[in-house]
Amino acid sequence: MNFNQKTKNLIILNYNAGAGGKFLSLCLSLHPYVLPMQKMFLKNKMEKHFLEEKNFRLSKSVLDLSHKHKTHIEFGSGFDLYGFDHNDNIKSQNEKANELFFCLTQQEKYFFFITAQFDKSHHFTHFVNAKNIILTNDEEILSIRGMSSYKKKTPVINQSFKFDISKIKNSLLFYKEINSLFKWLGLECPTRNRLNDLRLKFVRNLQVPIRRPKPTWNGKGWFKGNR
Repeated sequence: MNFNQKTKNLIILNYNAGAGGKFLSLCLSLHPYVLPMQKMFLKNKMEKHFLEEKNFRLSKSVLDLSHKHKTHIEFGSGFDLYGFDHNDNIKSQNEKANELFFCLTQQEKYFFFITAQFDKSHHFTHFVNAKNIILTNDEEILSIRGMSSYKKKTPVINQSFKFDISKIKNSLLFYKEINSLFKWLGLECPTRNRLNDLRLKFVRNLQVPIRRPKPTWNGKGWFKGNR
């Protein structure tokens, strides 16, 4: 089953490990037409067309779990969702991609994500109409998280949006930056107070270890959109 490589609804988040790419996906998925990287909520959102409040509850719950369990909790990089992730090249993607990914590339209503760490971005150049977002100015975040050694060379991607993640420190600057991103995507920006709530939780969680040998989380506790 070959997916549509010309889809215009794919958002590729390009970033250094630990720089906040998954966090940005949580912010963007506040919008009713942007799907999160979690299968159950994604399907529920498509079926029931959740508005901002339920989308906020999902994004908030993921960030709150990290704080509660003092370990970094996030959605995966695509393998559990699509059958592949940024480690797969185009041949491997075509071999592994599941029906959900095939269907997402055929539809035109919802935006959906793929994440790519900088040294893997070249695996997705065949998506010629994808919306590429590149996180920039991540030095302070990586330093706080003790992940500066993971920093890679920023890829050159034409017609991409360069998102300045250093703006995360200031409510107004962050809102202006993400509002510009939503405009670039052709979408209305969610309410500022909810975006700021997520921003504050992310900043708080920067002190939470990214890698921990024995996390206390049991896989439960985040909102899935069933109620």
